[in-house]
Amino acid sequence: MEDKKSLNVNECVFLSREDIMELTGWGKSTVDKLFAYDPESTFPVLRVGKTFLVSSTAFIDWTKTKRSI
Repeated sequence: MEDKKSLNVNECVFLSREDIMELTGWGKSTVDKLFAYDPESTFPVLRVGKTFLVSSTAFIDWTKTKRSI
């Protein structure tokens, strides 16, 4: 059985779309919606060139609020 990734709240790392899918079990289309550019989105995406990332601490904080995706 494969080991799932885990997060240490005291350590900030940057997560890719693939990391989010692995951590949560969410599908590609759901994660793509979160990473899509939307100025009104509350998802904490950081754009670095053509790469979109989210910090682990910001992702953990974002998941603490109940919402529908």
